[in-house]
Amino acid sequence: MANNHDKPIGAPQLQQPKKAGDIEPFPSGKITYLAPLPLPTPMPPYGPHIGELNDVYMDFGLGSPQVFMWQMTLGGPFSVSSSIIFLFPLITGLLGIIFGYEQEAIWDSMVVMFEVGYEHVILTGPFILLIGLGVWHHNHKKRSTLIPTRFNRQRREVCFMPSGATEPL
Repeated sequence: MANNHDKPIGAPQLQQPKKAGDIEPFPSGKITYLAPLPLPTPMPPYGPHIGELNDVYMDFGLGSPQVFMWQMTLGGPFSVSSSIIFLFPLITGLLGIIFGYEQEAIWDSMVVMFEVGYEHVILTGPFILLIGLGVWHHNHKKRSTLIPTRFNRQRREVCFMPSGATEPL
């Protein structure tokens, strides 16, 4: 007696995990998969370009000002000034020792090098600092005009501003 169970049934349809960029059409539109959900970790999300981050959305592309910019703006002129004032006379003294000058001539050249370096640093140090602060101010003003790309974390949508547009997509 024949029954319907003798026919081989098709292979079971396994749901494949979706990858970023997959598009799945449905009758009233399409679903574009941006990325899989992140793996849970105890570490907080970090990136230099992440602006605001909460449970609803993440702003990407603005970020907070980095520490390195302040280190270069303030520490650069100070380091250059300190090396000119203190290291150049020491290098002058070392060269005097290497070339075999007398101790008094070496000391005199170190003192003159310190005085000349000090005169130049008094003029150029604040000027370099003003240039660094001007660069910082220029970049800081750009932050007010930039509109970051906003990722909605619950609905997995993206809101961005095309160049020259006033309304987000």
